[in-house]
This record gives sequence, structure tokens and C-alpha cells, in this order.
Amino acid sequence: MLMKMLVLLMLLVQLYMASLSLATTSSSNFTDLLALLDFKSEIKSDPNNVLRSNWTKTESFCNWVGVSFSRGRQRVTALSLTGMGLQGTVSPYVGNLSFLVRLDLSNNSFYGHSIPEIGRLRRLKLLSLEYNLLEGVIPVRVYPC
Repeated sequence: MLMKMLVLLMLLVQLYMASLSLATTSSSNFTDLLALLDFKSEIKSDPNNVLRSNWTKTESFCNWVGVSFSRGRQRVTALSLTGMGLQGTVSPYVGNLSFLVRLDLSNNSFYGHSIPEIGRLRRLKLLSLEYNLLEGVIPVRVYPC
């Protein structure tokens, strides 16, 4: 019985700690955070350990390398990871970064098909994907970038 109570107490403490970390992140920020974490999960090689050492749960994602935020709404407005030697696929969840104005993944080794989900990024002004191994068509909605 004592063991069950200790386990329950530990679970309650963990739940409380998780709620504290989520309380500092609005639901919109949480959507951005999840999109960035999914983006990171698709990286298969990070030779300079940039994402592995900086994009961590202990570091506020507002301070992650290559991520810029709007001052007012605290939403991701730019993802600039040019020339970092990253290898992997580009997560379709990047399409959930609805305030993204700039997406620069140039000069890496991203491979696979281009992501049609970037067509949902209505605010996107700059899209730079050159010097990667991506295939496919850029959505017409994004083409003027």
C-alpha cells in the first residue's frame, strides 16, 4: 500500500511539473513547439551538434539556434538553418508554423520530396531550399517567394 502511494505521489509531482512547463507556453506557442520538435526528429545527421545540443527541452525554444520570434505574439516567424550540414527529411509539420515569414534550409543535405504543406504558409515571403537533395514541385501558392 505504501509503495502504491509513493508511485501515485511521484506521478502527481511529474504531472504538476509538466503543467508548469506548459503553463508558460500558450496553445499557439505549443503548436509551434511541436512543429519544431517534429522537424528536429526528422534530422538524421547533425554533424555540428547544433540542434542536438541547443534544441533541447531544458532550453526555451525561443532561444533555439535558427529560430526567430515575433515580439507581440511570440510565434515563430523564421527558421534559418542554412549551411549547418543537416541531413534528413523536412517534416510536413513545418506547415503548422502559421506565422512563418522566412524558411531558409539552404546548403544542407535535406532529401526526399518537397513538402506540399508549405503551401499553407500564407505569410511566407522567403523560401530558400537550394543546395539540398529535395525532389518534387514547390506548391504554386509559394512559388512567388
